[in-house]
Amino acid sequence: MWYSETKSDWVALEVKTLFGVPYFECEGERYYWNGHEYTRFNQKMNWTYQDILNSEKGMHPDKKIDPPAVGLNLIDIPVPTLLEDVLFAFFGPIQVYQYFCCAVWYIHGYPAFASMLIVSLLVSTSSVIYNNRKSRERLRQMAIHDTVMDVFREGEWSTVPSEQLYPGDLIRLPTEEFTCPCDLVIVSGTVLVDESFLTGESLPVVKTQPEDDKAIFDPEKDKKFSLYSSTKVMNGTPGNANSHVLALVSRTGFRTSKGQVVKAILHTKPYKYPYQQQSLIFLLILTFLGFVLFWIVLYIWGVFNPSIGLQTKEQIIYALEAIVCLVPPFLPIIFDITLLASAKNLENATIYTTNPSRIPIAGKVRTMCFDKTGTLTKTDLDVIGVVTLHSDGLRGEPTSVTSLHEDDELMEGLSTCHSLAALGDIIDVTAAQNTLGYSGPKLDVQMFGSTGWRYYQGSGNQPSRVVSSSKKTIEILKRFDFDNNLQRMSVIARHSNGRCYAYVKGSGESIASICDPSSIPPNYDEMLRKFSKDGCYVIAFASKPIDQLDESDLAEIDRDYVDRKLKFNGLLLLRNELKMDSKQAIDHIIKGRIRPVMITGDNILTAFYIAKRCGLVSPSNPCFSGTYDEKEKSVVFRDINNQDVLLDIYNWKVYSKKSASFEDVTPSNLNIGVDNTAYRELMGKYDQFLVKNVQIFARMRPLDKQDVIDLMMQNGDIVGMCGDGANDCCALNKAHFGVALSAAEASLIAPFTAQSLSAVACVDLIKEGRASLASSFAAFKLTLFHAIVVNTTAMFISFTFGSDLSQAEYFITDFIFFFFPVFFIVRTKPADKLLGNPPTSKIFGPTTMFSFLFQVAISWIGEGVIIALLKQQSWFTPNPVGTVAKYNIPESTTLFLLAILLLGAVGVTNSFGATWRQPIWRNYGLIVIWLLQIATIIFVYIAPHQSDMHNLASIMDMVPIPGDFRLQIAILGLTIAILIIAYEKVVIIGPVSQYFRKKFNIGRVIRSPLNPIWENDFVDQQQ
Repeated sequence: MWYSETKSDWVALEVKTLFGVPYFECEGERYYWNGHEYTRFNQKMNWTYQDILNSEKGMHPDKKIDPPAVGLNLIDIPVPTLLEDVLFAFFGPIQVYQYFCCAVWYIHGYPAFASMLIVSLLVSTSSVIYNNRKSRERLRQMAIHDTVMDVFREGEWSTVPSEQLYPGDLIRLPTEEFTCPCDLVIVSGTVLVDESFLTGESLPVVKTQPEDDKAIFDPEKDKKFSLYSSTKVMNGTPGNANSHVLALVSRTGFRTSKGQVVKAILHTKPYKYPYQQQSLIFLLILTFLGFVLFWIVLYIWGVFNPSIGLQTKEQIIYALEAIVCLVPPFLPIIFDITLLASAKNLENATIYTTNPSRIPIAGKVRTMCFDKTGTLTKTDLDVIGVVTLHSDGLRGEPTSVTSLHEDDELMEGLSTCHSLAALGDIIDVTAAQNTLGYSGPKLDVQMFGSTGWRYYQGSGNQPSRVVSSSKKTIEILKRFDFDNNLQRMSVIARHSNGRCYAYVKGSGESIASICDPSSIPPNYDEMLRKFSKDGCYVIAFASKPIDQLDESDLAEIDRDYVDRKLKFNGLLLLRNELKMDSKQAIDHIIKGRIRPVMITGDNILTAFYIAKRCGLVSPSNPCFSGTYDEKEKSVVFRDINNQDVLLDIYNWKVYSKKSASFEDVTPSNLNIGVDNTAYRELMGKYDQFLVKNVQIFARMRPLDKQDVIDLMMQNGDIVGMCGDGANDCCALNKAHFGVALSAAEASLIAPFTAQSLSAVACVDLIKEGRASLASSFAAFKLTLFHAIVVNTTAMFISFTFGSDLSQAEYFITDFIFFFFPVFFIVRTKPADKLLGNPPTSKIFGPTTMFSFLFQVAISWIGEGVIIALLKQQSWFTPNPVGTVAKYNIPESTTLFLLAILLLGAVGVTNSFGATWRQPIWRNYGLIVIWLLQIATIIFVYIAPHQSDMHNLASIMDMVPIPGDFRLQIAILGLTIAILIIAYEKVVIIGPVSQYFRKKFNIGRVIRSPLNPIWENDFVDQQQ
């Protein structure tokens, strides 16, 4: 037995044997018998780059991993058999209770409602089984990939199934396009890989063999050398004298990058929603009261009120029905139907989910985080131009790339310092065709395309080369790929005259740190800020000559040698344009009382530019960027428009270096952003500041993004994340809900996938989440009202008068006034706009309790009043003492006529909430049901009581009531109905509620459209 934290229960595990070694697997981890105990397999290879490059004849046996320990290369997601799913879904504790309720109703002679419960249970549970199996099977199909590979073992090449690959195996990559069956590291050659399945990145990326040094290979960090399971290799260029690209198996099964994501999906500890926990407590309270009532019926009533005429058998049935009445068996079905309807609504909006249970939590999101590139902005980059040097420093305006001479060092850097690869044999692309024929990082694609040069892919010992329009040729000898930590990449190139040069490109800060200070122009920082504030990607270039190199020198040269004492050459400017609907999405988010936050790997000034354009920060507020100052040894916040103006976040004062004056400020009047250095320094010391006041997190690496999400969640916020998946997979999986913008119908990136590739998908999801929450609580309250008021009224009639509601009366109250309204209430579509605060998610909160308790209390008072009035009627004759219980007595008919009016009124009040759902008049099914209810009320108030229709009264087991008393019932019922509706409108969601929320500062804040700062606004709040 094994205790699973994700299931919060003990699970039975099967011990298997592989190569004679016992083992078992739990939650994607393998535990094998080492002779003394079961040990968790820990795959640490400790391969150096040299080990990898020297393994063209296979990895040394000492470096390989024992197959019994690692197991087969499988990501096997167990899909239970249909019989297992059926047994689990139909015979759980809740379902057994539902069957018990049906049995009680069948025995009591009420087969209609029992049959409806059975049918509903069959339909809803079957739908849940179908959707769960479909989702799990889809995930399984995405996880499994079977193929055959050429493997070098025992001195010869052989073909083996992919499931029999083990870490350390040397394999030959097929020459045609194929999908990687496991994680690999390239030994020899270069390949072009489509990683969109795992990362969402739309363009293929180039992977190559590692450098020849003694650094330890890390498959997580050394992505430029690694091929990941289920990514698609489009083509490859063999290295050295090989006819194929060679690679080593680095990780298999659940230990692959894909396997870790699948494991996270399958075994994530479920989030405990407050309303789930509170609903369980509420049902336990009702269950306790049900057993109390059971004891009262079975013992006390039988002793102290034998005159009602109940037999012992009937007493037992009524006692059991006491539990059934107070603990409604329809609640689980209603919640299932709500989630299924919500998932279908999202699918119609091209938003797909692998976990519908996360839909309601999206409705309670408090902080919505967005990636920038590819999410708020377009993925394409437009080249603005280059900024060249003149005698006084950098020029103030960019010029065209084609205006550069081909011998200009900046042009040489633009044409050589990239990570492009061919989609065909030769790349021959002009500036007019700058995105055709080759692939690589988007920036490199646009940059090289703007030069008008041609690029020829190298093969074997022949290096890649670039050729200008005048046939000038430069060979690319060695490349140091872009490093996220260093924020730059480098190449060593050789001109046709044999001279070698190093060309480096990267962020402005990174290039400045490795250049000869004398080559940095005096207005360098000023120009960087200027162009970044204009929303440009600013890429700096530098170069230096290198002594002539032979092959051995080239192998020995390292990055540290290349990246120092460089000469600054100039800047390249590119820009991501804002998507047309990004501003619309952010506007909706803010109007929905949700705080938008940007988490990006880009420059903080560029981030502010985009944030202002899309409305994520206020355009009129001053912007302060925080970064760690090495001189000050602390985080310094500077005004992005005036570096002399500083912000003191500890005392909330703004001051200038040039004067001693201080100005008090409030955080709501400022736009604040931090970069990675500031975030790392402040984290753990000023978490509340980071969570509450910072709107932009810039220069954030993938794990940094995850840390930011985790920090917000630790603060108690419900956090959502939206990204294209390129470098935010960790954050998308960490958030309470993640939305991956991907053209795929489903992916492993996040629980929600939006094919629209638009941030508006987040708005649609949040609207659906709020509608789902509002509908669930509306159905919850109507179900409990039906159980507590109508059913307990029937029990009261039974205990007090020895009677009950008739079959016809039960049918009308249960179907026309309960089941059908609930069915259409939960199918209400979300509102067109995201406005107001989210609906409540607290069953014991004041909104829910004050609404529900008022409805119950005034209904019980009304029933007491009508019974008192009934006993004063001259024609009233009580049921004779000691007679056998019967239906047609005045008390049961009177309470039935009152109950349907009360049920109708409560059904109407629980349809309110157009802030989160479509208006009532757009729910056509509900309108039809209300018309049917009105017709039914008119019918039962008139027809059975006519002198010529006593046969109808007999069939319905109703007592004809004189017209004047029916009028009294109608007046009382309509009065209570009006009070219930008015109380809901005025007190619960109207001015009374708003007054108390404002007085006690309850609710979220909203940014005013007239004065765009965050201020209190309490309209339509329901917490």
